[in-house]
Amino acid sequence: GGGGGGGGGGGVVAAVATLRTELLGFAKANPNVLPQFQLGVGIFAVVCCLWRTLWWLAGAESSVAEAERDAGLVWLLGLLLAWLLGRAVALAAELAQLRHLRADQAKAAGQMASLRIERDLLKAEAEKWREASQKSMLQVDAIRKQAENQADEYMRLMTENRSLQNQLADFDLVFGSSRKKVA
Repeated sequence: GGGGGGGGGGGVVAAVATLRTELLGFAKANPNVLPQFQLGVGIFAVVCCLWRTLWWLAGAESSVAEAERDAGLVWLLGLLLAWLLGRAVALAAELAQLRHLRADQAKAAGQMASLRIERDLLKAEAEKWREASQKSMLQVDAIRKQAENQADEYMRLMTENRSLQNQLADFDLVFGSSRKKVA
């Protein structure tokens, strides 16, 4: 018996939620309707008050106090409903904006994470290239020193060769005539 009552309540809640969603959607789609609705509620309250007054003037059983009370109550309820609808629309718009901002923030956070990963990869690659550059500079220095040493050794050998050629020429001058006779 108790379970059946709960199911009916759920249907009412779903219907109210659907009605609320449709009303908010309509108010968002037609923002100029809300002020017109508020004006209409005010006019309706005035018409109710006039109706009760005419009813009283016609000699009906209700009193002016009841008419004023009813008109005041309708007026207050209408204004309250119009104000609540306006607040609901404003809050729904603010909520949609906050959700949009949160989605943008999440997107930006994802992009930042991607950029950090890319930055770290680029740092690692730059470090690798820096180390390779240092190794290359050491190799260039070693090759330069080796080339200088080879150039020095070449110059020494060239000087020694010239000296030996000069000695040979001197030897030929001094012993040249006797070497030719022996041969």
